[in-house]
Amino acid sequence: AVALGCSLGTTFWALMAITGLTTLLALHPTIGSVMQILCGGYLTWLGVKSLRAAMGVALDPKLAGDIVPESKWTSLRRGFLIQVTNPKTALFWLSMVSLVIQPSTPLVVAAILVVGTTLIALVWHSVLAIAFSHAIVIKEYLARRRLISLFFGAIFVVLGGQLVLGAARAVMSGVVS
Repeated sequence: AVALGCSLGTTFWALMAITGLTTLLALHPTIGSVMQILCGGYLTWLGVKSLRAAMGVALDPKLAGDIVPESKWTSLRRGFLIQVTNPKTALFWLSMVSLVIQPSTPLVVAAILVVGTTLIALVWHSVLAIAFSHAIVIKEYLARRRLISLFFGAIFVVLGGQLVLGAARAVMSGVVS
């Protein structure tokens, strides 16, 4: 149910992106560059935060304890709210929509984007939910948490920096007015 809620949150952002943001970004390309800079900055900040967390104290192994059950509706709502209020998701859609959807893009392409990303999100979040519902997976994750945080922290810093530099170069070279 959480996975379905997260997927519906992805659908929400995809629909928001293709219905209004495409026109806004087409009319004002600077907004797209600003969004890429914000997204890149946020991704870089998350990377630095992840790297710092990897250097910090280990997580308590008791976190892999019993999982408290909740209703399917509560789980679905929680997943949806997590995704809709997730700034990474919002910034992703705001910064990436201009690369895929243009005002001249056929409606069928936009529909495929929404359905496709929703299905991908559903599969991915379902795999995560099923995997992390097992105590052994949680314990193994906690045992490797620092390495995972270092790996993804470094990737986030590099990708975020590339987004910021690319958008800044476009603005400075006059590509975006």
